[in-house]
Amino acid sequence: MTRPLSYAGRRQLSVGDVLLLRPGVWHGYEDCQGLDLYNCCFSVELLQRELAWTREDPLPSYLLWTGPHSL
Repeated sequence: MTRPLSYAGRRQLSVGDVLLLRPGVWHGYEDCQGLDLYNCCFSVELLQRELAWTREDPLPSYLLWTGPHSL
């Protein structure tokens, strides 16, 4: 049972779960036995240039920029 913790609180992860964290959001993991973790990180510069379209598309905009717990 792996539990990530962040500003949003603690959550239990299951196989196949995906976490999306906004730039600069603190997070950590506890009880990580058997956890295989793959990080895919984007720099703020990349988000401002090549991925700037994410601000215009409603779903990515909500997930990355305007949804709950946005800065």
